[in-house]
Amino acid sequence: MTMSANVSTEYNNEIQSILDDYQSELQEVKEDYLLIQADPTVTFEMLVDVWQAHHDYTRQYNFYVVERPNTFSSAYQSEKWQKFCEDDSLESIAEANAEKFAKITDEIIVSLEKRVVLEVLEPDEGLAAIAAYSHGVAPQITLKGERFLDGLIRIGPLFQSQHFELMKLKQGKYTWDRVKLGWSSNGTVPTYTFFDFADKDLSFEVNPGHLNFTGVFEFDRVRDKAGADLLDRPAIVLQSLEQQYPYLLKRLAWYNALAPDDPFLDFYYTKRYGKESAE
Repeated sequence: MTMSANVSTEYNNEIQSILDDYQSELQEVKEDYLLIQADPTVTFEMLVDVWQAHHDYTRQYNFYVVERPNTFSSAYQSEKWQKFCEDDSLESIAEANAEKFAKITDEIIVSLEKRVVLEVLEPDEGLAAIAAYSHGVAPQITLKGERFLDGLIRIGPLFQSQHFELMKLKQGKYTWDRVKLGWSSNGTVPTYTFFDFADKDLSFEVNPGHLNFTGVFEFDRVRDKAGADLLDRPAIVLQSLEQQYPYLLKRLAWYNALAPDDPFLDFYYTKRYGKESAE
C-alpha cells in the first residue's frame, strides 16, 4: 500500500510539473503570436483549441491526469495491478505514462510554434499545402525549388502513411525530385540508392500571398521498382486544412498551384463561406 501511495504521489507531482511547463510554454508562444497577429478575431486560445483537438488532448488529459492517479493509488487493492506492486514495475509504468503525456504537450507546443510562423507573409511568399503519401517504404522524399537559395524540403520517413504540412514558400516553381532510400550493399561495394523523378516534371507553381493547393505526391514502391505521380486532389487537402488551419483557410485567397483551371476550389469556397473569394 505504501509503495502504491508513494508512486501515485510522485506521479501526481510529475504530471503537475508537466502541466506547469505546458502553461508556461503556451504563454511564450502566445506572446509571439500577439506580436504578429494578422486577424484580431482569431485569438490565440482559438489556435490552442485547434491543435489540442488535433492531438486528442482532452482524451489524453482525462487518461493521464484524471484516471491514472486513481489507478496508481489503488493498485494494491486490484488483483490486476497487485503483481506490479511487488517490484519496481508500478514505478516504471508511472514514469512511462508521465513521459507519454509530456510528449503530447510538447507536440502541441511545436504545432503552435509552426502555426505562428505562418501568420505573416513577405510579399514574395505564399503558403503551400504539401501532401505526400507512400504506398511503400520512403525513407526520405525531397522537394526542390527552382532557385538554389530555395534549398531542399525533406519529408519522411514514410511507410504506408501520409504527410501533410502547411509551409511558407517563396514564389516560383517547385519539383518533387527524388526518394532517397539510403545505403545498401549487394555483398561487395556499399551503394547509395534513390529513385529519381526529375524527368517526370512533378512540379507546381507557388503564387505569393495565397494559400496554394499543390496536389498530392504519391509514391509507390514494390521491391526494386517504384513510381510516382502528382495528383490534383483538393478535396483531400481541404480536409486536413479544415482540421488544422481553419482560420488561414478562411482568411487567405486560394490558388490551385497544380491545376489553376480546376473550378473545384472556387465552387467549394463559395459554398463554404458564402462569397466568391477571399481576395
